[in-house]
Amino acid sequence: MGRLVLGLFSGLVMATGSLSAGAASQASQKVASAAPSEVVSQAAETDQVIPPKARQAVVDAREAMQKKQWKKLASKVEPAAADPVLGMYAQYWHLRQQLHDASHPNPNSELAHFVNDVANDHLADRIKGDWIVALVRDGDYARALQLAPTNISMPSNECSVILAKHVTGETVTADQAMSAFSANRACWSMLDQLAADKVVGWDDLSFMLREILETSKTGDASRMAAILFNAAQMKQYAALIKNPRDWLKNRKAPQSREETELVTIALSRLARKQDRKPEAAYIDQTWASRIPEKNLEWVYSQFGLIAALRVDTDAAHWYGRSGRQRLTDYNHAWEVRAELREPTIDWVRVQAAIDRMDSEQANEPVWVYW
Repeated sequence: MGRLVLGLFSGLVMATGSLSAGAASQASQKVASAAPSEVVSQAAETDQVIPPKARQAVVDAREAMQKKQWKKLASKVEPAAADPVLGMYAQYWHLRQQLHDASHPNPNSELAHFVNDVANDHLADRIKGDWIVALVRDGDYARALQLAPTNISMPSNECSVILAKHVTGETVTADQAMSAFSANRACWSMLDQLAADKVVGWDDLSFMLREILETSKTGDASRMAAILFNAAQMKQYAALIKNPRDWLKNRKAPQSREETELVTIALSRLARKQDRKPEAAYIDQTWASRIPEKNLEWVYSQFGLIAALRVDTDAAHWYGRSGRQRLTDYNHAWEVRAELREPTIDWVRVQAAIDRMDSEQANEPVWVYW
């Protein structure tokens, strides 16, 4: 019986995402650690007040949700509602599926009833966030803003609210947009519009593209690049990502901001070669005088990052050539780690790297300690 209670609890948590990993673990452990007689007693007591068919309908609804059997899921909402403890989950899964299906209109009246009347505030907030995203997707910005804000922070929800505010004439900033951004459909829609309307500028977008490239998420990087570059430049971008050294061959000094960025990205990709010294010599001899110094410094920060990730002994050397400009927080963290691995640590450089982190990261205990 204990396994059944624990299994159902864990399955519902995983399916809804309604608890953090830590909270789910603590709650699961609480159920698992209960004495067998106590669990059986609680289950027996529950069985007296919950119709077995209603509880089974909840279990069937969860299975239908996992298997994407949407008609079956819809058929379980009404019988599951008789379960006063878990019945709301079947309706939540059903409403959420309808919101994610852009081919059908949003069930606004059912959603309003769920948000206002459901006993579980957390589920109500989660469905409200999904509802806001769906409303903005459909262009119903006024209703979306009426629902905002929610008590749960989700990037897709935040991006949708920012877009709705912008479209309805409220002032939004590039910092708000870039802080909220995550690689999902709602945030891409927001960024496309704000870039087109010049709210988000070149510096913000190019910095974000470089940040994504550092994590090797090439699909997301290509999507970001498409906001920065035109169609002809995107062909060049695809070619340099595939083979940067071939793309750079016989290429002249860049003449525009976009060409300079393409060359800079191509040079940074040379850091991924197994032997970085010949690539660095090529950069110094051929490109050091052709691109701005700050671009060259960023290129060498990528040499440092790749070396640090591979636990190579030359990581600090390459970071030493990256200047003092602001890098991504991810890169600054690896710069510090690379220096701390040195036989003789340059504490001035450690301090400088931490000072260039944003305030939130710099105040994390590990960096405060160093």
